[in-house]
Order: sequence, then structure tokens, then C-alpha cells
Amino acid sequence: MSFNSVSFFVFLFFVIVLYRALPYKYGKYVLILASYYFYGATIPWYCLLLFISTVTDYFAGQWIFSAKTQKRKKQFLGLSLLVNFGLLFIFKYYDFVAENLNILFIDMGSAQLPLMDVVLPIGISFYTFQTLSYTIDIYRGKTEPCKDFSTFSLYVAYFPQLVAGPVERANYLIPQISKKHKVSYDQIMHGIERILWGLIKKMVFADRLAVFVNQIFISPEETNSLLVLVGIVAFCCQLYLDFSGYCDIAIGTARLMGVRLTENFNWPLNATNMAAFWNRWNITLTHWFRDYFFNSMGGFRRNNLTKSLLNVMLFFTAVGLWHGADWNFVVFGLYNGFFVAIYMYWRIYKVPDILKNKYLVWVCGYIGIKFVVFWGMFLFRTPDMGTASILWEQLFNNEWTFYGGQKPFILLAGFCYSLILLRGHFKEYIRTDHQWRSNIRFLTNFLLLIFLTYAAFDYTETFIYFQF
Repeated sequence: MSFNSVSFFVFLFFVIVLYRALPYKYGKYVLILASYYFYGATIPWYCLLLFISTVTDYFAGQWIFSAKTQKRKKQFLGLSLLVNFGLLFIFKYYDFVAENLNILFIDMGSAQLPLMDVVLPIGISFYTFQTLSYTIDIYRGKTEPCKDFSTFSLYVAYFPQLVAGPVERANYLIPQISKKHKVSYDQIMHGIERILWGLIKKMVFADRLAVFVNQIFISPEETNSLLVLVGIVAFCCQLYLDFSGYCDIAIGTARLMGVRLTENFNWPLNATNMAAFWNRWNITLTHWFRDYFFNSMGGFRRNNLTKSLLNVMLFFTAVGLWHGADWNFVVFGLYNGFFVAIYMYWRIYKVPDILKNKYLVWVCGYIGIKFVVFWGMFLFRTPDMGTASILWEQLFNNEWTFYGGQKPFILLAGFCYSLILLRGHFKEYIRTDHQWRSNIRFLTNFLLLIFLTYAAFDYTETFIYFQF
């Protein structure tokens, strides 16, 4: 079930009404059943995978907490890691590994490994990491286990953020969903506004850009220098509007139930270096890798430069592989890791005198980061390295013309990019510091709804991050 469908909002209306009408001890089960229905609407049996992760980590958390020795704690944590990463490997990475091993086996004359060829369960990377953070935090002594299985089940399956985040920590989300909250008028209006903004980002802008972007990457031989350049910028805008739009809808939906989800974006395209960009983009996932992967390897230490830079490269390789089981995602991760490592090396260890001028650094960073990010997203979007090489060649064919039918999309890409940059310098919601008058807020939301109704694009795309 997609956030940009009529069926979702019919579903959401009845869920909220029923949840608010019942006492919490019953309303909680309404949310659990609704979450499983939401997740299994396309392929019902994938709910079994969600349930396996839930049961495994619920009991693993209890066992880790009550274990008397460090060895036993590690064993129970190992069980959690084995089950969760095992399911993730089988459904997401097995075919990728098998295909590459089969290439080697052909040269060796060995038998071929069979391929599973299964549909990737939606959101498996997100909820797997969310449940793992729970058991790891218990092992590290940062949180205590949830004693109520139904509450923990809701934490894992909570439908507003189940399939594409934000990736929430247990000590933040569980206290919120363990009781029913009174929802004020301001919270309801805030939730509606976030949902409307998310839908406008997705259905008015991102899906229109997708038509142009898809043409570029489906038929790379028919492009030229101008189309490739505009296509890369257009995809970067599409990806941001698509994913941040999803997060807006998720945050707004949870807000209608009195729950605050973590903000997942902080105007990343306004960053002035690659480290800042990744601290603003998909924030909850980046922080997950920082806290549970990067820091576990030793993090970044001034007294060990080589190891620190290697950790950065491994960190981003893991981030790239998280996004998908293909070599273009590996290259995407290495590419970003390379530029983050360069920035950290120059900034922390050997900064030239010219880079000590903060104004020059800001200008160069603000402009330069755009080119680095654009090329990174180019690697992210290409279906394979063959397509990437063709588009790279087309970029330098020195043809700078476009057909008449492409002009509206080029103008739209420029408009979206300018809008994203300009809005990033202001607060996204001007009512943060003061409430709007009720009639003005109502009228504004009504106008946004009218705009969405008449401006939404007929062609709809699945949310990009649903594939992860």
C-alpha cells in the first residue's frame, strides 16, 4: 500500500478513528493489525519475515539483559545478528553473491550456484536495522528491554515508518507508542500540513521529473551532453523530493496519532562539504551506521590517520551496499567515501592556508559540493555500470541541443532545484515559533489540497526508497 494512493488515506482514516475510539489496551492491537495489513497488502506472506524478526529480537533482548556473563550476552546478541542479517542476506544479497561467484566458477569449470530470484520484501533493510539497534543498545547497556511483546511488535511494525524509515531507536519510539496521547488541534493541523507537503513534493514535482529522468537512463544512447547534465540534476531533485516527501507523509501520519518521528532531512543540498551532506541526508540511517558500524571499528582518530580513513571508506562501502546488491552501489559508496575522506584529511590534518579563509571555504564548498553530489547520485541511479559508461561517453559528445518536448522538463528541473536551495535557507515551517490563526491555517491547508488535486501528475511512480 502506497502513501500516494486513495486506498491508503481511506485505510488511515478508519485506523485513526478506531484507535482513538478504543481504550489504549485495545487500540494498540488495532495499530499492530493495521501495520501488518499495510505491510502485507501486496505479498501477505512477507509478514512472516517481519514477525520472525520481532520474535527473535524481543526474546534476544530479554536474554541479553538477564544474562549473567559477557559471553552469554554475546551469544544472544549473535543470535539476533545471525537471524536478522541471515534473512537480509537471503532476500537481498544472495543472488548478487551467487551471480558473481558463478562467473568465477565458469572459469574454473565448477558447478553453478542456483539463484533464488525472489522479490525483495519491501522495507526489510529498514526494519532489520531498527530491530538490531534495539538488541545492540541492550547489549551496550544503553536501554532496557521492552517487557510487553505487543508494544515491541508495534515498535517494529509501526506502519507510518515501516517501509522506508525514519529508522527509529527503541528508547525514543517505544515510550511514545506505549501509551495513547492526547492530540491537540495544532498537532492535527501540523500532521495534515506535513502530509500535504509530502504529497505535493511527490505527486506534483518528483513524479513529473521521473518521466524525463527515466527517458535519460532507459535510452542512454539517445542523449547528449545537455540532456545528461540536466538528467543528473533532475534525478537529484527527484530523489530528494521523493524521499523527503515520503518522510513528510510518515511524520505527518504519526503526528495525527500524537507520535513524533525523527526528522530525516535537514536541507542536505545546502551543505558545504560531503561530511555535512551525509549528516543531513537520510539522517537516521547515517547515524545508525555511525553508531553501530563506524564507531565499532574505531571511528575517526587523529592519532591513527590511515586506519581512520580506511574506516571512512568501509563505512561508505557499507552504506552503498545497504542501498542495493549491485556493483554500482558499491562504486557509489566508495565514491562518497573517497570525497569524505579527502575532506576530513584536509580539514583536520593538513589544511592549506588558503582554505583557512572561512568565506572562501563556504563559497567553494557550496558550489563544489553540488558537482560531487550530482555525480554520486548519477552512480546511484544507473541500473548497471554499462549504462553508466554510456552516459559518461554521451556527456562528452559536445552536443548541446534538446527537443521541444523536453523543454518543460528542463525548466521544471531548474525550478525544483532553485526552490530546494532557496527554501533551505529558511525554516521549512514558519509556524514553528508561533501558531497560525486557526482560520488562516485552515484556508492555507484547503488551498494546498486544491493545488494538489489539480496539479498532481497522472503518472505515478513507486517511492524510490521502497526498493531498499
